[in-house]
Amino acid sequence: GSYAYVADGGDGLRIIDVSDPANPHETGCFDTVSYVRDVCVSGNYAYVADGGDGLRIIDVSDPANPQEKGYFDTGGNAYDVYISGNYAYVADGKGGLRIIDVNDPENPQETGYFDTGGSSYGLYVSGNYVYVADGVGGLRIIDISNPSNPEETGYFNTEIFAYDVYASENYVYVADGKDGLRIIDVSDPENPQEAGYFDTGGSSYGLYVSGDYVYVADGSAGLYILEFNNATGIRKNNFTIPEQFELLQNFPNPFNPNTAICYALPEAGRVTLTIYNTLGKRIRTLVQTSQPAGQYQIQWDGRDALGNSIASGVYVYKLTVRTASGEHSVKAKKMMLVK
Repeated sequence: GSYAYVADGGDGLRIIDVSDPANPHETGCFDTVSYVRDVCVSGNYAYVADGGDGLRIIDVSDPANPQEKGYFDTGGNAYDVYISGNYAYVADGKGGLRIIDVNDPENPQETGYFDTGGSSYGLYVSGNYVYVADGVGGLRIIDISNPSNPEETGYFNTEIFAYDVYASENYVYVADGKDGLRIIDVSDPENPQEAGYFDTGGSSYGLYVSGDYVYVADGSAGLYILEFNNATGIRKNNFTIPEQFELLQNFPNPFNPNTAICYALPEAGRVTLTIYNTLGKRIRTLVQTSQPAGQYQIQWDGRDALGNSIASGVYVYKLTVRTASGEHSVKAKKMMLVK
């Protein structure tokens, strides 16, 4: 509505009236005792992940006078909370995933628990699944169709440290610390596959997805606005147009099995990015569409057009661009797959 609910660390929960965005002012405050790391508002209640003090349930029906309604000691260190239906899902640090029945806010009760094995920092609920950003434990996919008996369905190693997660349609977006943004295809929850990657340069701690845009809070590097869809990959929206047509060396190289290919377009055009073997046989076309000017990054998983893993060896990736002005540009580079 007209309020922003702020998880303000040692200063507790702050309620800010933002009905006039140019003149925000505090309406109410509640000192939660510990260290507020996240808040989720549903109906008249603010559910607060209060660090070592667990889950606090605050009645905010009167924003000027918030009152605690209920409390549950999650046992660990509550970092994140998500409300879905009658349940509060809490990422409880090394305490894993806690599922709390909050149908009666004055008497919350634990319904289920899952030890994720890492350090649960963030989570997102979508349908029958909870996606947990589990620190060094990567991305965990937990089936919650039976909240009293949550079970792990899938797992993806995000390499560095998964801090935050957001699910949208068949994709899960992970803020992976110094490894940037990872985009995971979870259309098959038992076999998640990386669909995209972008090195944001800093330390990705938080993110939010709206449509084709991904907003990444990247520590000291600031805010990144990235564009992603499964046809065009990831594009960095930095509002600057590249000065020249570029095809960069893939990274990592050599690779196994995933690698990223980056390129820059100084103007809009019809783009084709294709993988060939050294005999000139086409292995797979990664991009074949019109794209606006910008910087792009495409992920390749070392598979051919039929989805089969290809053999170790040297391959060529070729970028062809035909612009609206009639210019035709072609660039190619070699890369090596080592298994």
